[in-house]
Order: sequence, then C-alpha cells, then structure tokens
Amino acid sequence: MKLISRLIVIFFILGLIAVCLPHKVLAVSSDEEIASLLSKAIHGDAAAQYNLGIMYDKGEEVPHNSKQAFYWYKKAAEQGVAEAQYNVAVMYGGGRGIRRNSKQAFYWYKKAAEQGVAKAQYDLAVMYGRGVEGVPHDPEQEAYWYKKAAEQGVAKAQYDLAVMYGRGVEGVPHDPEQEDNLAQSRIAEGNKERFPMFGRNDHNKLVDWYEKVAEQGDCRAQYTLAEMYREGKGVPQDYVIAYAWFNIIVSKDWTSFRKRAEKSRDEMVEMMSPDQIDKGKKLSKGLYEKIYN
Repeated sequence: MKLISRLIVIFFILGLIAVCLPHKVLAVSSDEEIASLLSKAIHGDAAAQYNLGIMYDKGEEVPHNSKQAFYWYKKAAEQGVAEAQYNVAVMYGGGRGIRRNSKQAFYWYKKAAEQGVAKAQYDLAVMYGRGVEGVPHDPEQEAYWYKKAAEQGVAKAQYDLAVMYGRGVEGVPHDPEQEDNLAQSRIAEGNKERFPMFGRNDHNKLVDWYEKVAEQGDCRAQYTLAEMYREGKGVPQDYVIAYAWFNIIVSKDWTSFRKRAEKSRDEMVEMMSPDQIDKGKKLSKGLYEKIYN
C-alpha cells in the first residue's frame, strides 16, 4: 500500500508538470521527497526551485539536464535568490542550457553582485574591464566591483585591483599603498605586463602577499615570487630563494608553469655555486613539506 501511495503522489506531480510545463519533461526518482520538492517548485517556492536547479545541474537524484537546471535557476532568480541569479548569469555567459547572451549574463551578474555574491562581483568587474558585447568598458566600475570582491577575500580580485592601482589606469589613480595592501595571486601566464612589481622599488609589502599565496600552493604566485628573487626586482636578488620556488613548481608536473620554471632554474644554476644549489634544494624541500604535507 505504501508503494502504491508513493506512486500515486509521483504520478500526480508528473501530471502537474505536464500541465504547467508542456515542453519541460522532468525526470524524477521514486523518492517521495523529490516529488514533494517538485510540487513546491511548481507552486512557486523559490528555495525549492533553486534546489531543483542544483539537482538538475549536478545530476543528483535526477538525470543531469542543463536546460532544466537553467529553467529552475531562472525561476528562483526572478524571485531574488542571489545564488540562482549568479548561476543564471554563468549559464548565459557560457551558453549552457540556454543560448549564449552576454547582455543577459551581465544583467544577472549585476543582480547577484548587488546582493553581495562575491563571485558575481568579480565576474562583473571582469566584464566591465573587457567591455564585452553590450557592456561598455568602464575602469571605474571595474575597480569598484573588484574592490567589493576583494573585500570578501577573492584573491583574483585582490590581485587585479592591485594591478589597476599599480598602473594608474583611467579612473583609478596610481596608488602604491593600495597596490601593496591588495595584491594577491593572479598572474597572467607569459605576460610580464601583468607583473607590476617589475622595475619598481616600492613593493616590499607586495612580496609578503605573494609569499602568503605561494605558501597556499598557488603555482602562479610561486612563479612570480621566483622571478622577483631571480631578477632582484622589488626584492634583493637571491638565487637560493628563487631556486627553491622554481624547484617546487618543477616538482608539480601538472602545472602549466613547469617547463618555464625548469628552464629558468636550469639557466640560473649556471650562475650559482654548489653551496647555493645545495641550500636551494634544502629550502625547497622544507617549503614543499610545509605547503603540501
């Protein structure tokens, strides 16, 4: 009897779905809780709509279905659920579950950002910085949203905002103090224009930030730190420290920085004494154990 009762509930929910969503066929399990969630979502419960979106997005309890995930995220987003607004923006931006639409992505990123979603604040800043279709390039807005995200601890935002202060781009005055306080870890691979500390003398505090991020296992920060010590830019030149960080990167053979780090380390070895190399190896081992063990 219990089984029959559950089946009746499920068929009832499916009937509601067929009426409300003639083009949206939802798959459900035999779990009564799933049926209940569907019923709540159909009747406008924002939390249920968001949770249903997650389930379809991740393929949990129901088959993975990006279109259904988008549908339910959008329903929840329209009722003001911040995380749903962010997910809708991501899906519009990537063309997942819905046709790609930069204007709509921007609209929903802004909605979520205004509600304090740090990821949305960062992505919104990126859109203002790039000036994508339908979004004008606006350095002031870019810096504003980077700052919002940075204040919530988003490392990428902290680094990018530091770069803006370091360069003194339009709408953001050059401010070394702000740069030093905000810099973290986002190094664009192979582009030294993204390393504002090169050729400058006021980045002592900046080194502290990179060390903190490097010690969290961020290979980008590790590589930048190694380059700084190798070149003696912003810090006293120190081949031992540079060797140690390059060596750590080389040991992580999955990172895209490996070949560059290996090349830089091997070139530097030609200028190092055996004692320096030995110290570099010992320092590298100590750092590796501290970070990864």
